[in-house]
Amino acid sequence: MGTQPLHMEIDDELMQQLQKLARMEQCQPEELAARAIRRLLEELAAQHERIDAALNEAAHGAFISEPAMTAWLESLGTQNELPEPRPDILDNQS
Repeated sequence: MGTQPLHMEIDDELMQQLQKLARMEQCQPEELAARAIRRLLEELAAQHERIDAALNEAAHGAFISEPAMTAWLESLGTQNELPEPRPDILDNQS
């Protein structure tokens, strides 16, 4: 894989933090910045994939009811956590 130069301005505080963490990671600040950008892009791409999947599901009339969602949310952090709710309202008229 080739590389491309990228010029950007960052504030002094961010640069100091980048340099400090790069020393801790035993790499150059540019390498750490590239790793951080790659990770952010992967996270954003995954988030957009989840959004697209949810929009597609909604377009097909599959929804999670408020009671099912509330029950799941209220179970989070308890010893009896429920699995993520599945669509329980289906409207195939669209």
